[in-house]
Amino acid sequence: MGSKRKQSGSHVDKNSLEYREKRQKNNNAVKRSRDKTKQRSQEANQRVNQLMHENEHLKSTVDSMTRELQYLKDMLICQAGSQEYLNETTETALEEILRDDAPTDLDRISSVLAEMEKMKDMRK
Repeated sequence: MGSKRKQSGSHVDKNSLEYREKRQKNNNAVKRSRDKTKQRSQEANQRVNQLMHENEHLKSTVDSMTRELQYLKDMLICQAGSQEYLNETTETALEEILRDDAPTDLDRISSVLAEMEKMKDMRK
């Protein structure tokens, strides 16, 4: 049993108009396919570069926010150094905030700081 594909050879006239048209059509299809593959590859590379840039920006934002959070926690610790500025609610909130595994809620930290400042002002 042989191959079902026609063997190139003796009966194909490479100079015929039909053959040249088929070859041209095939060459165009191959070029389009290669161009499309190249385009997809370029788009994928651009997307990778964009995501890498975005990732770096997000890492920078996380680092900045982590430093800010640590600064606020340090301020709370300093303010709480004197128990006279804490009431029971504020002290509980402060303990929750200062746990290492606590969610980082900057609004809550700010409100505790504000409450401590109010108490400090009231006691003066």
